[in-house]
Amino acid sequence: MISQLISCDVFRIEAAQPYSANYNDTVARNVREQEADSRPAIAGDLPAIDQYDTVLLASPRR
Repeated sequence: MISQLISCDVFRIEAAQPYSANYNDTVARNVREQEADSRPAIAGDLPAIDQYDTVLLASPRR
């Protein structure tokens, strides 16, 4: 939505182990990860951000 309003680069951060499409399974995984204070691995390499003055982090509205 943001990229439709302003001209910007977009990079989607995804977990190396994808989350289930099943809502209850995803909630259960999220609870386990929060309780363990875990930081799931990210799929792929993150781009360098040193070229940017501003970085926006957002999550999808569902």
